[in-house]
Amino acid sequence: MAKRAPLDGTCAICKAAVTRRNVKKHLQGHFKESGKKAKGAADRKRPAKLFHLLVEGYGLSGDLYWMHLKALGSARLRDLDTLLRDTWLECCGHMSVFSDGEEDFEMGVKLKDILRPGLKLNHEYDFGSTTELLLTVVSEIEAA
Repeated sequence: MAKRAPLDGTCAICKAAVTRRNVKKHLQGHFKESGKKAKGAADRKRPAKLFHLLVEGYGLSGDLYWMHLKALGSARLRDLDTLLRDTWLECCGHMSVFSDGEEDFEMGVKLKDILRPGLKLNHEYDFGSTTELLLTVVSEIEAA
């Protein structure tokens, strides 16, 4: 079976075309820019913990669909689960779970309580004909 070329994407911030290869660098530029703006606003707002996440299909389809997200540390796994369902997964209200390979996490846990740069989480949706996603924490960001 011939390997398919990875699909390109569009940056939701500036609408620029991005490739799977250059999107991380592209987004880090946006994050640095928003960090500079946040420092100016630091007197008005308390900095928040944010995470840069890479979500991709697990296994053979990993190169075919992917997205990068910036997530609030105060968000819960159920919020991330809802986004993934709305974007790629939902059809019938099936169960899902996040796992680090050793333990499954409760959907009510806050992202800031479990995420750290380099961490990889599996997300499984529909335990009958399971769709698996791999989430990688690319970086942690402080912003107002």
